Amino acid sequence: MNTKLRQNKMKKQIKDEETEKIKKQLPRAGAYEVISGMVNGAYKPNTIKAMINQQRTMNPGVLQAAKELIEIINQGKTQLNENNE
Repeated sequence: MNTKLRQNKMKKQIKDEETEKIKKQLPRAGAYEVISGMVNGAYKPNTIKAMINQQRTMNPGVLQAAKELIEIINQGKTQLNENNE
């Protein structure tokens, strides 16, 4: 197997694992609509859902927006826990 093909396979595997991780962390309700807004409506919520479910090629902007949304949610959970202590 040539080196370029091997590198592309590794990149796809890493991206698939990353997408699966994001899929598990996103809330069920409203996440795709929020991500659509974060990318200025460039993709409709159903298109984003297909990207997250690996039925369509993931756009780097959508991937970044999903990561940012998860980070925002996690920060909110941390603040709630701190306020409850």
